[in-house]
Amino acid sequence: FQTSTLGYFVALQGSAPADIDQDGNVNSVDVQYVINCVLGRPVPYDCDTDGDGLVNSRDVQRVINAALGAE
Repeated sequence: FQTSTLGYFVALQGSAPADIDQDGNVNSVDVQYVINCVLGRPVPYDCDTDGDGLVNSRDVQRVINAALGAE
């Protein structure tokens, strides 16, 4: 993986967008991070999985689908 700084967060290139915590697995932890972000709670990761500049229900659904193996 290569790292690059994009604005205020560091992204790992080559990792899945739904892998919020960049640990190599998309699971319930990633789902919880993106839900917390939507609810306005502080999250130490970028949760915008589709790159539209917003964190919303579409991002939550993408992470859930990926965690279930549907994406």
